Amino acid sequence: MTTILDINADDWKTEVLESPTLIVVCFYHDECPWSRELNPIIEKVAGEYAGRIRFGRMNVLSREENMQVAIRHGVRSVPALDFFYGGRHVETIFGLVEESFLRHILDEALETHRKRAKQCTILEATA
Repeated sequence: MTTILDINADDWKTEVLESPTLIVVCFYHDECPWSRELNPIIEKVAGEYAGRIRFGRMNVLSREENMQVAIRHGVRSVPALDFFYGGRHVETIFGLVEESFLRHILDEALETHRKRAKQCTILEATA
């Protein structure tokens, strides 16, 4: 069972923008050698972060609508890893990244969003 969602333009809103947790979307295409090298890294890391971070991927060349979603979110080259939290784009990493660097970024993202969620809870409680 894969821990990575295959996302397309039709389910972008539901799977990404309405995600209750941090989601990392890998924009890729099958013929890109860097995308092919990144794929096993993403699959390994997605399994390890399952339950804390959601992972998805979108093939930008499989449908014109997918390419339009990527362009709308500033993707100009693949692979690109876009981080979304609460329906908002929060970070992008372009190109092939090493597994250790990706883990570092993911750990930072989890810590940042944990702190933000705690601050929002405090603000809501005092409102």
